Amino acid sequence: MTYDHDPQPNATAWDRSRPADDGLTASMRDHHTGRPLTRDDLEAFLRTRMAATAGERLPLLAAGEAEAVAALLDELAARHPGEDLGRLTRELAVRLYDRMGL
Repeated sequence: MTYDHDPQPNATAWDRSRPADDGLTASMRDHHTGRPLTRDDLEAFLRTRMAATAGERLPLLAAGEAEAVAALLDELAARHPGEDLGRLTRELAVRLYDRMGL
């Protein structure tokens, strides 16, 4: 299964409220069907990508940016407690906090 990610989804999509329990992602879609991925599919895809591209670390963020990203990941984790996506985002937030010494 391949996925498309729209790095700048239609701005109006962010303005519309979505059902709280729809279980779908806002920006990732199945490449073949165009349907939004479920959060479980997104988590599985991200873990697969992380494992496939593991290796050398790349310094990509300034310290303040890393702290902001970690906080956003924590917020996402808090919105999806008990879900695989919530666990993954919390794990990534903790990794960033650890690397920053926080």
